[in-house]
Parts: sequence; structure tokens; C-alpha cells
Amino acid sequence: MVSKGLLKAAEALPLTYVDRLPLESSYLYGVYRGYLLSLYDSGKNKTVFVNYYLDCGEDESDSIRLMELSEQLKSILSSQVILDLSVQPDGLSYTLACSFDEFFELLEDVLSMLNESGIAGVSKCSNCGNTLGKRFPKKVLVGKNNYLVCDHCALEALENSKNVTAEKASAPARTGLGLLGALAGGLIGTFICFALYQWIYPLIGGTGFDFRYIFTACGLLTAFLVYKGYTLLSKKASMGEAVIVTVCSLLFTAIGQYAGSFASYAKLQGFTLFDAMRVPSMWLIHLRSTVDTSLMTDQTVLD
Repeated sequence: MVSKGLLKAAEALPLTYVDRLPLESSYLYGVYRGYLLSLYDSGKNKTVFVNYYLDCGEDESDSIRLMELSEQLKSILSSQVILDLSVQPDGLSYTLACSFDEFFELLEDVLSMLNESGIAGVSKCSNCGNTLGKRFPKKVLVGKNNYLVCDHCALEALENSKNVTAEKASAPARTGLGLLGALAGGLIGTFICFALYQWIYPLIGGTGFDFRYIFTACGLLTAFLVYKGYTLLSKKASMGEAVIVTVCSLLFTAIGQYAGSFASYAKLQGFTLFDAMRVPSMWLIHLRSTVDTSLMTDQTVLD
């Protein structure tokens, strides 16, 4: 979502605000100093994409020219922390975490550098390099970045966009594989929690250290493992992903905490784990909020 700060800071530039749903897709675009710009921000991070056509000529390879342009850009932005930077034959983009004033001051320097380097902006098609002139320029949107191209290249871009959309629509969701990954991650988290109760807690539980913080962290770790397990096997994000990850995280965290406390309490009472599993009351003792003290000291009374 474009912030009010960016809207206010960009008032001096003739940019158009595009408000889209989801709001993360909102952005600003427009022609400024002979280049088509795309602007958007996220939190403290500000991003700009400058569309152009880079003509490397016959005597210089594309890779060398791009490297030189990248070094020039890095030199201009060196006063700030560069979160992301990309230099391509049809445009450059970078993301900075700085104030709006600093961001727009650096943008002026970047545009001056492009002008001094003779890099064409809106005068040429950013794809094929043809002079737009009488050719009516077309604006093509890719993500939140705008490109200015000629009629022919715009038609080609439209066809490519349709093909990509069709491929995404026909791609299998692979939710089943994602679920298996989530289950595998959850089982690993459950085992870690069980191990903490069974082997680690008896060693340092009586030293005065509050071990509950470790169990809380273990719950967060289980949720992370469930998420990573799902995303490793299913790359396609969906509402089902959010539901599966949430449910599996809660389920395996609860199972891990219960299994660990079961094993810990069984050991406290002098039972082996498998012997404790054959005692019915042992399955319920951990779920009770209040237990008579005499029962806690002599488990055999319950049986």
C-alpha cells in the first residue's frame, strides 16, 4: 500500500496513484525528467523502478555496460543501506530504507546520471530500442513496474502475459505434497519438544532457570517447521496453505507439549514410558487443573 508520506512527498512529480486490491499492489507511476518511473513503499522501505533503453553499441558487450551502470548506481546510493538493487537493459530498480527527502534527492542524482550517460528514456521503446516518435507508445505493467514500449512489443508482451497466466492456472496446486511437508515438519517439532521434557529438563530443570520460556520457543519452532515443510513441497500460496499451517502448528505444538509432560511426569513417578502408557489415569493427570497432593505423591492410589 502506498503510504500517505509517499503520496505527499511525490506531489511535486506528475505521478498517477493506482489504488489496487490487495493494497500491497498499489503504486505510483508517471514520466519525470524523460523517464517512466514506478514508485511504491512498504513500511520504511522505498522502491523505485526507472524504465529506459540501454544501447550498449557494437563495441561494448551488454554485460560490461550493465556492470558499469550498476557500479555508478551503487556509488550514488552509497550513503544509504541498499536493500535491493537490479540493473537490466530495460530498467533499473533499487530499494532503500531512508527518509522521503533523502530518497527523492538520490532519485534526482540517479536520473541525472542516466541523462549524462546518454541512456534513452521515453523517446525509445525499452524493449527493441525503436524511436517511438510517430509510434504511439504503450505502457505495459509487469508486477508494479511500468514499461514504455512500441505497438509491436506491446502486443508481444500481451501474448507472453497470457501464456504465463494460462500456465499458472493450469499448474497443479500440490496441496497434498504441502500437507505431507507440514506433517513432517510438525513431527520434527513434536520430537524436539518431547526430547526437551525427557532428557534436557531433568538435567537443568532444578537449577532455578525458568524452563517455560524454552517450551514457548519450542512451540514457535514447531510452527516454523510446519510452515517450512509446507512451502518446500508446495510453492503455490493459497488460503488452504494458511489454514493447513495454522491447524498443524497448533495440533503438533499441543501434541508435543502433552507427550513431553506425560513422559516427564511418568519418570517422576518411577514409571518407564511404556509402563505409564498402560496406566489409564496417567493419560488424564496432565489435563487436570487441580489434583489432590496425596495423589501427586502416590500415583498408585488412583489405580
